[in-house]
Amino acid sequence: AGGLATSPEMLIAARVFQGLATAAVTPAGLSLLTTSFPEGPLRQKALGLNGALMSAGFTTGAILGGVLTDLLSWRWAFFINVPVALAVLFIAPTVIKESRPSVRPKMDLPGATAVTLGLLALIYGLTQAGEHGWGSGGALGWLAAGVVLLVAFYAIESKSAAPLVPVSVLKKKTVAWGNIAGLIAFLTETSLVFLMTLYLQEVLDFSPLTAGLSFGVLGIGTVIGGSIAPRVIAATNTRNTLIMGGVLQAVATLSLVALGETSSSMWLLLAA
Repeated sequence: AGGLATSPEMLIAARVFQGLATAAVTPAGLSLLTTSFPEGPLRQKALGLNGALMSAGFTTGAILGGVLTDLLSWRWAFFINVPVALAVLFIAPTVIKESRPSVRPKMDLPGATAVTLGLLALIYGLTQAGEHGWGSGGALGWLAAGVVLLVAFYAIESKSAAPLVPVSVLKKKTVAWGNIAGLIAFLTETSLVFLMTLYLQEVLDFSPLTAGLSFGVLGIGTVIGGSIAPRVIAATNTRNTLIMGGVLQAVATLSLVALGETSSSMWLLLAA
């Protein structure tokens, strides 16, 4: 549908459904890994390889998207996903064993609704703040609504017999800090991808292909990081690995403030 979009609204709607699909597939894939591999070094290697392959997919997608946009049209960046999805649908049932619980869990619809609407309200509020300023009534209203909905989500999960996210799990420090670190890391990376796309094409006047190739460096670094992370965790511990990764990301991100308006700044961008 995204490749056939005839208006911004249609394109955004298609992207929303793509996001919903990704949100469903990603945790399912992680669940398959954690149930297929016992806790220990083997699971750590599997999860590290999973992260590395996801990063490799990002790199390949950025480059392929640039090639398709340059040679054909931006629409083909969407069309190319159709045969990939069909291949997965046909191949997955032949290689993945069926795994179902004896009792089908209940759907926590109130909790899912509250957290989804809460996150949407926060994101829209931040967008409004960026356009109209933090003091605008629209931005403050949406941000307040998001906070209220997330508080409601916590209250719902506390009382639910089959919660979407058990509150007891959120109270564990390892889970809480791990999720906070992941949130910060993904916020930083996705924001940089958006901003660097604008910088490369609008400021440096790069073509979509050249911009995609530039992001290949980011993907390579992430693949290497995902590959060596299990070894670093085994040599030290999870906390120290998170700290080292966070410090490295902060230093690399901070260095980008020195970017200029000429291509001579590319060495700094690629290194960071």
